[in-house]
Amino acid sequence: MAGMQFTIWSEADLIKAINKYGFLPFFRNSIEGFSIEEHIAPEHWYYSDSGQWDAWEWKGPVIQKTGCAYGKFFEHKAVYISKVWFPDFANYRRDGYDFDARSVMPKKSVRQMFRKYPDVVTIPQVCEMLGVSRNYAYLLVKQGKLTRLDLGRIVRVTKSSVIELKEKSLQKSENSPV
Repeated sequence: MAGMQFTIWSEADLIKAINKYGFLPFFRNSIEGFSIEEHIAPEHWYYSDSGQWDAWEWKGPVIQKTGCAYGKFFEHKAVYISKVWFPDFANYRRDGYDFDARSVMPKKSVRQMFRKYPDVVTIPQVCEMLGVSRNYAYLLVKQGKLTRLDLGRIVRVTKSSVIELKEKSLQKSENSPV
């Protein structure tokens, strides 16, 4: 890519490049000159006789320090994507689905979402309905956020209390400024 005149000599240089360009493929790709492989100092790229591959060793620290994403996002090849660019990249990858417009989309009611469940549900069903762990489901019961029905040693919860909790949770997230 014309105008991309830089050499990656260190982990810090790699971080600067990711932040400057927004996303940076690890390997050569269809855009000539747009990869770490093409811009890294030769002594930091992999050569089988040395057994050292600095570019690969930097991966974990770069992700930890920047919070960037790393995965096969571009032409089925590994790419770093900056935190700033990731939401736009995700929207593009989802055929332009705009996460910010999601509140305009028709919503299924919580009751509709949970209609397949019986009126009294098990803890594993609560976990499935709310997307929480078993321990957290029991904590919700213990805190009184879900209505508990004791059937011997078996704990059951009313579906209506799960629906109410989910609706409250959704209202909070809709009113959140973030």
